[in-house]
Amino acid sequence: MSQISKDADKVDLFLDTAEKKLADFHPEWTFVAGYNQWRMDLPIELPSGAQLATLKYSASDRNRSRFSSQLFWRNRPVFRLDIEETDGPTVREHDQPIWVEKLGLPSLIVGPHIHTWQHNRDQICHTSNWELIARVPFEHKMNTVQQMHKWSLNYLKLEAEQDKWDIPGLPSGGLF
Repeated sequence: MSQISKDADKVDLFLDTAEKKLADFHPEWTFVAGYNQWRMDLPIELPSGAQLATLKYSASDRNRSRFSSQLFWRNRPVFRLDIEETDGPTVREHDQPIWVEKLGLPSLIVGPHIHTWQHNRDQICHTSNWELIARVPFEHKMNTVQQMHKWSLNYLKLEAEQDKWDIPGLPSGGLF
């Protein structure tokens, strides 16, 4: 078994465990000028105290309708939710690779979408290229960073103390 397949099995175990939670943190946004983005990282902790993963949020400073929630396991992406406009001048179209057809996914994605581990795992193991390429349309309406945060916690089965369910909005305002 290749190392990437072993790591993929470890990701499966990590995602399936119900005993992971947001670690103690003081959430705050930082501006990354080189990317023109606001970012916030929230560490995830196992019962042993090990922190193998991070829930990361990012928002474009130029286009406030573009926002992402991502889970990284040992600095490798295993989940991403992208909120984007569905109409207007900044709409982005995402062509999907041909192999997503066998998963029953559309060849073109416009608007909000999610990159799931289950739709990308086999391709990562097959190619040894750890990228979340396959996208699935995301039908839930998200209007605030709080809604995205709560949805992400539930989807990823992350426990959080009551005071960790709320995170600050972006310092400079905008949709999120």
